[in-house]
Amino acid sequence: MLKFRSILRTQSKFRQLRYESSKAAGEGGKLTPKPTEENATASLRVGAMHKPNKIDKWLLVWDKKYKSFDDVPMYVTNDKMEKARNWARIKISTYLMIGTVIGCIIMIISGKRAAARGESVAKANLEWHKKNREEMLAAQSNQQK
Repeated sequence: MLKFRSILRTQSKFRQLRYESSKAAGEGGKLTPKPTEENATASLRVGAMHKPNKIDKWLLVWDKKYKSFDDVPMYVTNDKMEKARNWARIKISTYLMIGTVIGCIIMIISGKRAAARGESVAKANLEWHKKNREEMLAAQSNQQK
C-alpha cells in the first residue's frame, strides 16, 4: 500500500509540472526555447550513434539510404538504423505473406489434380501398409527356410 501511494504522489507531481509548463507556454503545453547560445549549439548536436555491422550496412543499402556498402559511414544515427530495420521487417513480412498465399494456391491446385487422378491419403496409407506387410511376410519366410 505504501508503494502505491508513493507512485500516485510521483505521478501527481509530474502532472502538476506538466500543467505548469502548459500554462507557461500558453498553447498546447509546449514551451518554446529562447534563442540563446546554448540552444544554438544544442541544435547542432547529433543523437546517439550506431556502428553498423555487415547486416546493418546491407539493410541501409537495401533501404536505399546509401548507394553502396562503401558509401555507408562508420557511424549512423540510431534513428536512421531503426527506420531501416523497421522498413526491412515490413518488407520481409510482406514477402513472406505473399509467398504463403502463393504456396497455398499451389497446394490447392495440386490437391485438386490428385483428387481428379483418384489419389487420396487414405489410399496411399493402405498401399504403404500392404507393401510393408508383404515385405515382413517375405522376410519371415526367408528366415524359416
